[in-house]
Amino acid sequence: MKSFLLCIAFCLTIVGAASAQPITTERGKKSDEIVVKLRKIDLLNQILPLLLTKEQINRILPLIEQARAKQKLILSQEDDELAKLQPQIEETYAKAVEKNEYPTKEFSSMIAAKTKAMSMKRSIALIEMVEVVQDNLLKILNEGQRKALIGSFDARFIDPTKKPEEISEGTRTRFYVERVLLDPLTRELLIEIVDKKKE
Repeated sequence: MKSFLLCIAFCLTIVGAASAQPITTERGKKSDEIVVKLRKIDLLNQILPLLLTKEQINRILPLIEQARAKQKLILSQEDDELAKLQPQIEETYAKAVEKNEYPTKEFSSMIAAKTKAMSMKRSIALIEMVEVVQDNLLKILNEGQRKALIGSFDARFIDPTKKPEEISEGTRTRFYVERVLLDPLTRELLIEIVDKKKE
């Protein structure tokens, strides 16, 4: 039973819980907006030191779009998988609610295998997206900007198990691309910066 619950929790983490009814307050929406703004400030703390020009941002944005398109494809494939599983899930749910029947071991194993496959697909896609963005980003940035990028995160934050000198420039760059450029808010933020540069 415990392993099944852990499996379901993992599944919800992978595919998102968009349909869930979260508990919130009347001012919850405003609080969410504040949290988003704080995250944008955090991202700006990593982006601004690069002193990106409008032209550079306009070259970076298509890279982010390309990564987002791949992410949407993965999510669409997950939607298809879940749609196929829906009859079994509905049946298992009905039996649990109406007849107090625990999910079968076969069902639990199948869900575990599916969620693991989804997780692996996402991980592989992320690695591929980071590599594409990283390779192109290094061509867009000048030497000073590359140095700023490499030093943007404390090495202990990237990998607390290693000494700072043991963390390569490639690892630092990949970390930046994944945590900053591929953050869901970065595209909107860069567009906002470009628009301000036009004023």
